[in-house]
Amino acid sequence: MWFASPPGYYANHTRAEARAQLASLERFSRLLGSFPKASWPTSAAGADVHPVWGHAAPAVAGYAKLARLLVEEEVKRVRVWNDPLGDANAGAAPPAAAPWAELVPLAWQVDPRLALALRDRFPSLEGVRRGLEALVVAHAAEPRVQREPAAALLLAVARPPPRGPPLLPLLAAWAPGDAAEGLQLLCGPAAREPAVRSYAIKCLLNERPEKVVFYLPQLVQLLRGDDGAVAGFFAAAAAASDLFCHQLIWALASEARPPEEAFDPEVKRSGWQPPKDTGLWEVSQAVRRQIEAGMTREQREYWEAQGGYFDKVTSLSGYLYKFSKDERRLRLVEALKKFSPPRDDLYMPTNPDARVLGHIPESGACMQSAAKARPRALSLIARPGWDGRGASGRDSCCAHGKAAPLVPILVAFNVERPQLVEGAAAAAALAAPSGGGGGEGGDGGPAMVRSKLACIFKVGDDVRQDVVALQVITLLHAAYKRAGLGLYLRPYGCLPTGYECGIIECVPNCKSRAALGELSDRPATGL
Repeated sequence: MWFASPPGYYANHTRAEARAQLASLERFSRLLGSFPKASWPTSAAGADVHPVWGHAAPAVAGYAKLARLLVEEEVKRVRVWNDPLGDANAGAAPPAAAPWAELVPLAWQVDPRLALALRDRFPSLEGVRRGLEALVVAHAAEPRVQREPAAALLLAVARPPPRGPPLLPLLAAWAPGDAAEGLQLLCGPAAREPAVRSYAIKCLLNERPEKVVFYLPQLVQLLRGDDGAVAGFFAAAAAASDLFCHQLIWALASEARPPEEAFDPEVKRSGWQPPKDTGLWEVSQAVRRQIEAGMTREQREYWEAQGGYFDKVTSLSGYLYKFSKDERRLRLVEALKKFSPPRDDLYMPTNPDARVLGHIPESGACMQSAAKARPRALSLIARPGWDGRGASGRDSCCAHGKAAPLVPILVAFNVERPQLVEGAAAAAALAAPSGGGGGEGGDGGPAMVRSKLACIFKVGDDVRQDVVALQVITLLHAAYKRAGLGLYLRPYGCLPTGYECGIIECVPNCKSRAALGELSDRPATGL
């Protein structure tokens, strides 16, 4: 059934095809409205059950009313889609005055999926929501209802009947939804119920861990009031996916207790205040210890190679500070020549589809910042722990606060990635990196291409806000793509790796805002 599915879009058509579609819908809408009540199908008493109307022959007029309303709303939507500026009623409210108390149960009689889809088509109407909640509560024990994750979202927030058995335990038998639905439940007031939390975790486990990485910034925040459910999910997902494990450790490091130097820095900016516990300092460290303790030998070796390699790169921030500004670039190039990737399956943390072939020492450069000297690097993500002689320490100077000041750096890396993959954010990556190989995709996979990838290693800046903004951009990018809209958005990778440390992927062939400002005295809008 068309109306049992979420609202669709009609892009990728010519203007003539779009007008023809709209004309067909308008004719069908007029046809529905032209039939007198007496001409609608009826079934005599005692006759066989009608395949659509069932035994409800007297209610056929109600079904017709529901069909007309849905088709008329579809006509309005397609009309606005085809000519959004030409319809004066484009922003008109949905039909709140419709008899939803009658229409929602009728839609449920046809198919619960049709009724549940009304929530997607009329999300602002309380009459639709209330009617659906009542129906889900009344039919919660039916298998056909338990197959619909959308019904679980309604049951979790619905007011249970005053008498009768509790209904939330039925969620244990419900079909799981996707990660977004699980996160929606965990972040809402319904998460106070153990049965709802358990179902939400089941939704998260229903997704591939690599896909849940996108929601890690929000999931880590849930550790504040966690009763063990979220931490348990982290342990299970980290054991199943190396990518999820690595990204989780970096996320936890960014929420852990800051280094002691952060409480009394040498230079205090205007309005400076010491860090305050957000409720995550202790629990983040505890969960990280749990994840690391649960690693197999192979997982630990992989993490030590992945994290240790980027520790060496990021630690150059502190190593360079003792040199004069004129010497820093030369010293950075020399330091980058002293080490290379320890294995061939390391990946770009900001873009897990990109496998690291090696860094380009000559690309190393230092950036200036309004706050203090900043390094930049065309690379993957990095973390500190290197002394300039090729030795790596497991403690990140971002996460654990070495005394030396840090200089942000830029480094370039040769990478190999699938031909069709662009530089999407790491959180949007749908697959873990391959363990090796490459070339022309002889194993049946996509052909691999070699390129360079650039990142800025931010030191002294909190990039967690950047991550949230990029999540919104990524969601909009996906929505535009699904709708076939040719609106350009370029999500790029951004990953916090410790306290006020992180990596931001560079968009190719672009200039920074600061670089553009140096080109002219005019405002940025005039460039």
